[in-house]
Amino acid sequence: MQRNSHLGLRPVAFIDDDPQKLNTRIRGVSVVGARSVIPKAAKRLYARKAIIAMPSVTGQVIRDVVDICKKANIQTSTVPGLDEILNGRVRIESIGDVRIEDLLRREPVQTETERVAKFIRDKKVIITGAGGSIGSELCRQILKCRPSEIILVGHGENSVFNIQQELEQVIQVLKEESKTLRYSPRLSQIFASETVYSTP
Repeated sequence: MQRNSHLGLRPVAFIDDDPQKLNTRIRGVSVVGARSVIPKAAKRLYARKAIIAMPSVTGQVIRDVVDICKKANIQTSTVPGLDEILNGRVRIESIGDVRIEDLLRREPVQTETERVAKFIRDKKVIITGAGGSIGSELCRQILKCRPSEIILVGHGENSVFNIQQELEQVIQVLKEESKTLRYSPRLSQIFASETVYSTP
């Protein structure tokens, strides 16, 4: 925000529930307190927007922050997680509205990765909602399990095509020529026929 004036954003304060960070400064911007001080701090600093940058917290925390901001008439937005930025899937400029996925976050679930990988390996996998944020991440993770085939299904043709292209690039890099990615615009066609329409 400080380096890119075209974003139209100027940071005026940090909010952090950790009391040890109170009054510390980051690039000249102070940590003014926990989430409970948001209304008071926003009024004092004439802040109109709160950008939530907490990719690892639970949905309850996000809901609490959004609720506090809403009562104080402060607009809320989120930024992508650091892993998404480092992986090149999104840019740091990708500040957007709070999504339903942010509000529904749950405590991290420990997945038996090896067991899941063995179950999926060499199987045909259909992923519905493949173009969405959750579906596309499922596609990436399932691809690592080496299925024989992944069928991508979704309402948005562009979003499904984009994740299909991303997975194809990964396959080319890994030289996994045995995997075939396909896309069908209609779920009924997948179950009613063995024919699956390939993406252009």
